[in-house]
Amino acid sequence: MSRRAPANLGRGFNLFWTGQTVSTAGDKVTVFVVPTLMIFALHASALQVGIVAMAQYLGIPLVGPVAGVLVDRWDKRRTMLTCDLIRLAAVAVIPIAYWGHFLSTPLLFACVAVVSG
Repeated sequence: MSRRAPANLGRGFNLFWTGQTVSTAGDKVTVFVVPTLMIFALHASALQVGIVAMAQYLGIPLVGPVAGVLVDRWDKRRTMLTCDLIRLAAVAVIPIAYWGHFLSTPLLFACVAVVSG
């Protein structure tokens, strides 16, 4: 039985695949880290943790209809890269705020809302 080498899909596809993998991994880590950080670092109540967890679902009904119309008119690649960079900045704010001692529940709410939107 001969084994064929996998098809080379090109540099563009490899960059896309890598970027999406890192982005998805970051999203999954954020879902676990934010509530844990709130409980141990901010000593947040169950209500506060629930409100911040709810922020991840706000993007779909609030931004979705308008964003769908706009994205159809924009360059898809540039839009995807811009959104990923904005999400990266929102996630990067969390450790910076922790180290700078200005981490708060409203800041985490905003970061989670931006990441999910």
